[in-house]
Amino acid sequence: MSQLLAGRYELGETIGSGGMGLVVGGLDQVLQRPVAVKLLRDDLGADDQTRERFLREARAAASLAHPNAAAVYDAGRDGDVSFLVMELVEGESLAQMIARRGALPPAEAVALIDGVLAALGAAHRQGLIHRDVKPSNVLVTPAGEVKLTDFGIAKSVAEDAGLTLTGELLGTPRYLAPELSAGKPATAASDLYAAGVMLYELLAGRPPFEGDNPLSVALAHQRQSPAPLSALKPGLDERLVTAVDRAMSKDAGDRFPDAASFRAALGEAQSAFAVAEAAAPTLALGAQTMRLPAGGTPIDASSPGSRSGWLAAVGVAALLGFAALAASGIGAGEEPGAGAAPTAEEPSSPPATPTAAEPAPAETAPDAATTAPVESEPAPTDIEGLIAQLRDDPQAAGEKGEDLRELLEKVV
Repeated sequence: MSQLLAGRYELGETIGSGGMGLVVGGLDQVLQRPVAVKLLRDDLGADDQTRERFLREARAAASLAHPNAAAVYDAGRDGDVSFLVMELVEGESLAQMIARRGALPPAEAVALIDGVLAALGAAHRQGLIHRDVKPSNVLVTPAGEVKLTDFGIAKSVAEDAGLTLTGELLGTPRYLAPELSAGKPATAASDLYAAGVMLYELLAGRPPFEGDNPLSVALAHQRQSPAPLSALKPGLDERLVTAVDRAMSKDAGDRFPDAASFRAALGEAQSAFAVAEAAAPTLALGAQTMRLPAGGTPIDASSPGSRSGWLAAVGVAALLGFAALAASGIGAGEEPGAGAAPTAEEPSSPPATPTAAEPAPAETAPDAATTAPVESEPAPTDIEGLIAQLRDDPQAAGEKGEDLRELLEKVV
């Protein structure tokens, strides 16, 4: 194989491999853009019928234009080498992300699978079945964009090569729909099953079935029920668990009828995440509000890092609260309740009306000494200032002022 493919594509280093062959980085010398080139395995490209179907499906995949699908630019043959030229996507595969991070937060997992389903929906509407939906075929860019690769190619080669369960191209057993291992043809429903398995893995941090060999895993998909997500991850939204369970139904007829329906179900769960975040408990102090973690997760004050953060939060909260009290007049020389309406203990009396026998007193000038506004000490604007004020006047923040000062001194 020469380093220049079809007189146009300069081949670089290998960036991936699989049952179908190698994927190498390359440069389209005509358009001067980086590309990914998939090179079909020699034994698969030797059969004329397989080769022709491979090219036909590659051309069909090239007609799919969707932001969540890696674009197919070209396909052809150079000597004995069948190749496919695709968009080069920078980032990591979903398989690498799972290996690096394990289980993902539900909202992030749903967002990633939503991108996969958007691409599958567009492909299915064009009659393209993926056949090999799995984390290593899902790429995630640094910006978080999802790209599904290899549309239609695995299906076309596997079917014409007549591969069985012992072959490599029927699909990846870990994500294989039960009907495929039983020898039935691939459909949109089998793609959705694989997407459901991926979502299960993203949420649980592990696939639903594992085994000593591919056959045992494929049979588990046919005959066994996975461990309930609700048991592995208590607290997951019930609608999300129900959506995953439906997508992974053994009977294809019990699954979502299409990718759009699956996305709609996930959208309902996603909206629940947003409501939970909006309903997170808050701590209100005057005009300031501090939002606590959704679900009210307590802070572990036994850990040094958490304790220092907790003390700092208390200090800021106390400062804001003291400032709010000062702004309302409490703690700045004004008695609580000053200017309030009379209470039952202090009944209101109507103003006296002057009579002829009792002339009205002459109006006198207001006593400037008693009516002039009192200059109040400004409220502290930082924790150090609050500590200093409490040191001078522990009662400035009430009877617990001394305790508050000692607590704040631990912060600084």
